[in-house]
Amino acid sequence: MISPVMEAEELTNDILAIKNIIPTKDDIWATFEVIENEELERPLHYTENVLEQVLRWSSLAEPGSAYLVVKRFLTTDTIKHYNGR
Repeated sequence: MISPVMEAEELTNDILAIKNIIPTKDDIWATFEVIENEELERPLHYTENVLEQVLRWSSLAEPGSAYLVVKRFLTTDTIKHYNGR
Protein backbone atom coordinates (compact mmCIF):
# COMPACT_ATOMS: atom_id res chain seq x y z
CA MET A 1 0.00 0.00 0.00
CA ILE A 2 1.38 3.40 -0.99
CA SER A 3 0.39 6.35 1.16
CA PRO A 4 -0.18 9.77 -0.44
CA VAL A 5 3.02 11.09 1.18
CA MET A 6 5.31 8.09 0.60
CA GLU A 7 8.68 8.99 -0.88
CA ALA A 8 10.79 6.74 -3.09
CA GLU A 9 13.32 6.00 -0.33
CA GLU A 10 10.57 4.74 1.99
CA LEU A 11 9.11 2.53 -0.75
CA THR A 12 12.56 1.12 -1.53
CA ASN A 13 13.20 0.33 2.14
CA ASP A 14 9.75 -1.23 2.57
CA ILE A 15 10.24 -3.52 -0.44
CA LEU A 16 13.71 -4.56 0.72
CA ALA A 17 12.29 -5.41 4.16
CA ILE A 18 9.42 -7.42 2.65
CA LYS A 19 11.88 -9.40 0.51
CA ASN A 20 14.34 -9.81 3.42
CA ILE A 21 17.12 -8.13 1.45
CA ILE A 22 19.82 -6.57 3.60
CA PRO A 23 21.99 -4.30 1.44
CA THR A 24 25.71 -4.22 2.04
CA LYS A 25 27.32 -0.87 2.79
CA ASP A 26 28.36 -0.49 -0.86
CA ASP A 27 24.94 -1.40 -2.30
CA ILE A 28 22.65 1.36 -3.44
CA TRP A 29 19.06 0.34 -4.04
CA ALA A 30 16.48 2.59 -5.64
CA THR A 31 12.98 2.66 -7.03
CA PHE A 32 12.94 3.02 -10.81
CA GLU A 33 10.12 4.21 -13.03
CA VAL A 34 9.75 2.20 -16.24
CA ILE A 35 7.60 3.62 -19.05
CA GLU A 36 6.99 3.45 -22.80
CA ASN A 37 7.03 -0.37 -22.95
CA GLU A 38 10.38 -0.52 -21.14
CA GLU A 39 12.05 1.95 -23.52
CA LEU A 40 12.57 4.54 -20.76
CA GLU A 41 13.78 3.87 -17.25
CA ARG A 42 14.90 6.30 -14.59
CA PRO A 43 15.64 6.15 -10.89
CA LEU A 44 13.27 8.17 -8.76
CA HIS A 45 14.96 10.74 -6.55
CA TYR A 46 14.85 9.43 -2.99
CA THR A 47 12.60 12.33 -1.90
CA GLU A 48 10.25 12.07 -4.88
CA ASN A 49 6.62 11.41 -4.02
CA VAL A 50 5.72 8.00 -5.43
CA LEU A 51 1.96 8.48 -5.74
CA GLU A 52 2.34 11.79 -7.59
CA GLN A 53 4.59 10.09 -10.13
CA VAL A 54 2.23 7.16 -10.63
CA LEU A 55 -0.71 9.53 -11.14
CA ARG A 56 1.21 11.25 -13.97
CA TRP A 57 1.07 7.99 -15.92
CA SER A 58 -2.57 8.70 -16.76
CA SER A 59 -1.32 11.16 -19.40
CA LEU A 60 0.71 8.45 -21.19
CA ALA A 61 -0.56 6.87 -24.41
CA GLU A 62 -0.46 3.46 -22.64
CA PRO A 63 -0.70 4.10 -18.89
CA GLY A 64 -0.87 0.36 -18.17
CA SER A 65 2.60 -0.18 -19.58
CA ALA A 66 4.25 1.93 -16.84
CA TYR A 67 5.42 0.42 -13.56
CA LEU A 68 7.86 0.79 -10.68
CA VAL A 69 10.69 -1.61 -9.91
CA VAL A 70 13.07 -1.70 -6.95
CA LYS A 71 16.59 -2.83 -7.82
CA ARG A 72 20.26 -2.16 -7.24
CA PHE A 73 21.49 1.06 -8.76
CA LEU A 74 24.23 -0.46 -10.94
CA THR A 75 25.37 2.84 -12.41
CA THR A 76 27.25 3.53 -9.20
CA ASP A 77 29.30 0.35 -9.75
CA THR A 78 30.34 1.66 -13.16
CA ILE A 79 31.32 5.05 -11.73
CA LYS A 80 33.35 3.40 -8.96
CA HIS A 81 35.08 1.20 -11.53
CA TYR A 82 36.20 4.10 -13.69
CA ASN A 83 37.12 6.34 -10.75
CA GLY A 84 39.38 3.59 -9.40
CA ARG A 85 41.59 3.60 -12.50
